[in-house]
Amino acid sequence: MTLISFNAHAVLITSEGSAVIESGNVEKANNLALQNALMNGIAQYYQQSDKTNIPEITPEFFKFISYYRILKRGVDNFEIKYEVELNLDEVAISDLKYFLNNFLHSAVYNIKIQDNTTQSDFVSSSYLNENISGIFKEYNFTTKHQQEFSLQIPQDSSFKDLITVFGMSKAKFLFFMKVSTEYTKLDENYLCRLTLLTNIYKKDNSFPEIKSVASSLKSTKKEAFIDAFEKSFNNTLKYVRKNLIKLPETNLPTQEYQIVAKNFPSLGKIQKLMQNLKEKRIILDFKVISYSQSDMQMEIFSKFTRKDLINKLNLYKDEYNFLTDISMNNIVLTFGEKM
Repeated sequence: MTLISFNAHAVLITSEGSAVIESGNVEKANNLALQNALMNGIAQYYQQSDKTNIPEITPEFFKFISYYRILKRGVDNFEIKYEVELNLDEVAISDLKYFLNNFLHSAVYNIKIQDNTTQSDFVSSSYLNENISGIFKEYNFTTKHQQEFSLQIPQDSSFKDLITVFGMSKAKFLFFMKVSTEYTKLDENYLCRLTLLTNIYKKDNSFPEIKSVASSLKSTKKEAFIDAFEKSFNNTLKYVRKNLIKLPETNLPTQEYQIVAKNFPSLGKIQKLMQNLKEKRIILDFKVISYSQSDMQMEIFSKFTRKDLINKLNLYKDEYNFLTDISMNNIVLTFGEKM
């Protein structure tokens, strides 16, 4: 595992990835192996950083790769393996809320019934599990590691077994759910009153237990159970996203700012700075309103707040030799001045 900083705005990472050739489909395995190598490299960046609330790495993160090159590629026992070197844009990847359209967290879950009033096959129902995955998805959780997690859990597993398997899983959160039910027969229907207790674990800590109660009236116990559970679980995830595992604000509105550049050495240097900011997605676009030999006024468009935009501009102050300031609501870049 290698992480080398080579300038103020990028990191160079070496990583590996592989994929098994299934049904003779070499092209699919080749693409998947390369994709895995790139995603593993991005994951390494987060593992070696002090960042919190780390999302699930998806191909959408490839926008943060400035370039990559293949160091090795080979096939061994029907498995394609890649070793790659990738350059990550650290300016962009450090502000995901501005650049990421779909912020996902990975989760796995386990459900335990705490009484004898509900048959165990209710929980193992494929319909219920499909709906659980769908509810997770509504709240930006992915359950793509659930099948692997479930297969590794021993029969009649203990809580220690769950934690051990979760520790080896790629998922970031474990939802351990305990269910108790009460049924009342009303004419030809069944009323299910369901209590859901949820404990959420990370690899290094846990959250306070969440209690959610819901009821459902259906023609069978199974239908009533599934409906009541889904209501309780929806309420639980709504609470989780609001209070415990919050999502960053995304799809932020575009804002307009006035920038005044003073004492700039050349028009080309200003244009280079603006193009660099566009390439890094710090600004979306810019236009020159007026300029003279020493001053230039521009209008820029960005999703960053004024404070965050100034912080991003300051990342380039040494490279382009300027200082930032605020004057009459304008952002002023004064060139040729040192700290």
